[in-house]
Amino acid sequence: MIRGSMGQPEGLGTQAGNTLTLQGGFWSRQFTGVCCTIDGCDSETIEQDCDSINGTWYADTSCEEIDCDLFDCPDINGDGTVNVSDLLIVIAYWGSPGSPADVNEDGIVDVSDLLMVVGNWGPCE
Repeated sequence: MIRGSMGQPEGLGTQAGNTLTLQGGFWSRQFTGVCCTIDGCDSETIEQDCDSINGTWYADTSCEEIDCDLFDCPDINGDGTVNVSDLLIVIAYWGSPGSPADVNEDGIVDVSDLLMVVGNWGPCE
């Protein structure tokens, strides 16, 4: 980190894929990427903001390069409906990496996957 209280340090301006912010008297570089949520794709999002809305964050990419629509229907068992069966699969694989219950494909079955199942309850369209 770079200490500073006046203007932004020279040579450390905003570059593609990252921004500089002043936090607590220190300059901090935050990398931007894409955040996939059940509502679609948000571009130029920092990871912390994406996590706060239970999204899946991808660095160094754009909405044109990633298909967030894959997250529209987390029907894990393939019966055409997001229901209690899918919810029980998420619970059974809780904390597991590389599982079909990792519906947001972030590498682990956690609360984000559970929220995606509950948020898409009902028949897949």
